[in-house]
Amino acid sequence: MSDTPATLAQQIAALEAALQLPLPTESRQRLIADIQALRTQQVAHAAIQGTADVSGVLHGNAIGVNLGTVQSFFGSPPPAATASAASEVSQEAIDDQRELLEAHRRTLAVYLKQSAALGSAYAPPAVANGMHEARAGIRRAKASLRAWGVDVADLPDD
Repeated sequence: MSDTPATLAQQIAALEAALQLPLPTESRQRLIADIQALRTQQVAHAAIQGTADVSGVLHGNAIGVNLGTVQSFFGSPPPAATASAASEVSQEAIDDQRELLEAHRRTLAVYLKQSAALGSAYAPPAVANGMHEARAGIRRAKASLRAWGVDVADLPDD
């Protein structure tokens, strides 16, 4: 199969037209799988354009793009902010955020295993959405903990 966007669109259209014909179940399932694979290739070729407006101070580097979500990793806040924020939060709130962080990491691990077992082209949308939600929860929990002056490790899958 060709990699050009126009050819991919033509192939998808031809396969969708073939789905309108009476076909055996196995043939229909194979056509659907082929369409999904072509759409995945088509998305990989799509140009993503846009801008980011950061209001505030970014401590550290903003790096990487994963599944359309920009992931930012923030360094430790300035010492003055850490001291005042840490004194205003209870140990119970810190423990709750740590529990949430671990729960989101366990959830992400399950989705990553499912995606690896099925392959990204055949994984249902719920797997990608679940990974996105888990990573968003991880980012929120880590941001809260770091704002309170708590050291949090950055794991590779976060």
